[in-house]
Amino acid sequence: MTYSSNIKLALLNIFLLITCLSSYAQEDIENLLTDVKLSLSLNEPISSYIEPIFYKISLENHSDSASYQIKTPFALQQLPELQFYDSKKKKWIKLKGSDISYRIKYSSSIHKGFTKIKKNDLKPKESISKDFVYLASKGNANSTNYLLNQYKKYRIRAVYYPFIGDKKNQIVSNELSLNLKPQNKEQAKAQKWLKTRAVPHLVYEYPILRDSWGLFKDGNKKMVEELNIIIEKYPKSKYATWAKVQLVKYLIYQANTQEMAKEEHFKKAHNLLKGIEIQESKVLQKYLKPLFYSILYRKMKNNLLTEREYLKERRKLDNLFRNKKEVPTDN
Repeated sequence: MTYSSNIKLALLNIFLLITCLSSYAQEDIENLLTDVKLSLSLNEPISSYIEPIFYKISLENHSDSASYQIKTPFALQQLPELQFYDSKKKKWIKLKGSDISYRIKYSSSIHKGFTKIKKNDLKPKESISKDFVYLASKGNANSTNYLLNQYKKYRIRAVYYPFIGDKKNQIVSNELSLNLKPQNKEQAKAQKWLKTRAVPHLVYEYPILRDSWGLFKDGNKKMVEELNIIIEKYPKSKYATWAKVQLVKYLIYQANTQEMAKEEHFKKAHNLLKGIEIQESKVLQKYLKPLFYSILYRKMKNNLLTEREYLKERRKLDNLFRNKKEVPTDN
């Protein structure tokens, strides 16, 4: 056998090896796309496009024996994306920004621990899930360029791309129907009023979309006035509840930055939360709990409670949130 023949044979063997590996990889991909399921569910009903979408995404390996190496599905810059069906164009369209995590779109109160994009193994029968919140709009937290901007039913789904840099192979979730319409007359009136504001989703802005104490400023007088109007005019609407949460954060910030009237600010913050039922929604629980603990801790740090009083009150809060009863109505 000549030298050139040996080279040809070697090249042929390499070609066959690459072909086999490619076939094996493709078979693995097909198995993964069959065995691994993506599911989408809502954590909170949504009645208007000015409300964030609170949702859960779950990824489960249904295989009895196979493990699959996949891209981390909840990585910092590569989340499963949300899509809605455009009936006019007759195709699914990505909801802009739904696959990226940053504070303007997502709250660290809802989900923490994002990592850089990496691979990990999804073992047989293993499942992973995470809660998210997303405002369907283009731009930052002040943007009013809403993507689902009509009162109608929308079909939405989630799509996950399991391989880095590969948009061809995807896992598609179940479909959900978002029926955007007011749940009652007071909700409708509140929505109508909110849409006359510069930022219609203002009650969600600081509790959720701008999850940072440092973003409050002394010039937030107009915001405070608008939040109080919502609470007074539409007390039974969900927006009044979120307005209270936002005002509480603002009052805690004020108490922490001003030397005068600290106790008064803490008392106002506490009183605002009177009558809110923790059981009202699981989403609300996630935001109320840290606020109560924050008020208690900051009162101690500002010498409004002794350490002994603080520990006593903290035990009460531990029991309260464990039992999920109504929030405390006094100190």
